[in-house]
Amino acid sequence: MKTIYKKNPKRILGYLMAFAMVFFTFNSSAQCDHSFNMYDSYGDGWNGSYVDITVNGVVVADSLTGANMGGFGNSGPCGNVLVTVMSGDVIDLTNWTTGSYTSEVSWDITDAMGVVIASGTHGTAGPAIANCFVPSNIPGCMDTLAYNYNSAATVSDTSCLYGCPLAANAVTVPYSGLGLTNCGNGNNVNSGNSALTNSYFNGDDGVYEFVAGNGNALIVDMSSASSWTGLAVFDGCPTDGGTLAASSTGSAGSQNLSFTPVAGNTYYVVISTWPSPVCIPSFDLSISEAVSGCTDPL
Repeated sequence: MKTIYKKNPKRILGYLMAFAMVFFTFNSSAQCDHSFNMYDSYGDGWNGSYVDITVNGVVVADSLTGANMGGFGNSGPCGNVLVTVMSGDVIDLTNWTTGSYTSEVSWDITDAMGVVIASGTHGTAGPAIANCFVPSNIPGCMDTLAYNYNSAATVSDTSCLYGCPLAANAVTVPYSGLGLTNCGNGNNVNSGNSALTNSYFNGDDGVYEFVAGNGNALIVDMSSASSWTGLAVFDGCPTDGGTLAASSTGSAGSQNLSFTPVAGNTYYVVISTWPSPVCIPSFDLSISEAVSGCTDPL
């Protein structure tokens, strides 16, 4: 007996609609913009250094250079260029032109999700593989008050974190620490994310947190055999709106400052450098109340 299969128009239409959704979803994410981001550790741009960007070996942007952001004290981002690519394309840097102060030059490339897929310094190349996939459901913290707020998140999870994001060492006053180091801590407090206005805080950070017990003047003293060091005190979290209470910077390895705190407020002491050196291998730190009185031995 011969079996006759009848075509179902509704089923065929369903298949076509499903195929169309897959097709258009793929094409909507197959092409996207990636960002080439330029940085300068001093703040005066790339000083005659230029570079070209290639996609699959073809130059798509040429003679790119970091802009002068005002000179000393304005280190950080100094320009970016968007490049339209498709997933799987190879993005590379070529034809570097060498200017002055090339040690201050750095860059990175971010994909459609803002993820860094390549980074380097003057003269280095990628390659980076383009990624245009953007998932429809992105879990993350959606509370703008949290310090780990994720602007790309579409699904709220339980990852929100509040307070100061810095990994600070909690101390009490008076405090005396010997043989301390900030090496390996990373550059978490700088002129780009705090009230600091110079490059003496572009190295690794040492951060110390304490609550002022009273309103008596405090002296903060940091001594080391290093060079180009920076010492600062913030009233409140440095990267979350804290105000700069006092600072001391210079080419010497030791710095000293004094300030009058507000009783009950939380203060953060930040110790860093203007690279190089990137960090201070060993330093002593003391925080104590100023003692008033006659200092004339006669």
